[in-house]
Amino acid sequence: MGSGGGDQVKVKIIVTQFVTTDAAQFKSVVQTLTGNGVGGGGGGGGGDPATPPPPALPEGIQRRDAGC
Repeated sequence: MGSGGGDQVKVKIIVTQFVTTDAAQFKSVVQTLTGNGVGGGGGGGGGDPATPPPPALPEGIQRRDAGC
């Protein structure tokens, strides 16, 4: 118990964003934020989510960082 040293702690960083959209653009916004956009081929992004810049949102959509 405790002396094995094989236990690893996994930390996941979650970036909170406030996004304003309308019903017509909702699907596009969700696909952009989840990495399942046009030609995405499924399977959400992979890799280290903290490394890439935030994805571009469709025209007319505003992004506001949540003050964490």
